Amino acid sequence: MLGTVASNLALTLGASGGCISAAASFRALSIISNPPVPQTVFENKKAALTPYLASIPVYVVLSKFPGLIGSAVALDNHLQGLGGE
Repeated sequence: MLGTVASNLALTLGASGGCISAAASFRALSIISNPPVPQTVFENKKAALTPYLASIPVYVVLSKFPGLIGSAVALDNHLQGLGGE
C-alpha cells in the first residue's frame, strides 16, 4: 500500500528526482530482498506509466533513528551560525 501511495504522489508531483522512504517496513524489505521490493512495488502499480516510474529512483533510509540524526545536524548548524536565522 505504501508503494501505491508513493507512486501516486510521485506522478502527481512529477517527482523525477526521486522518492525517499523512511518507513520501517520498506527498510526491512530492502535489506532482505533482491531486487529491492520498494522499487518493484513502486514501479508496478500503473502499467501504462511503468517506464516513467522506473526512471524515478526510490531511496530507502536505513538508519533506525533518522530524526535524531537530522535534529543533531540542525542543532549543530544552528550553534555554528549556519541555521539561516
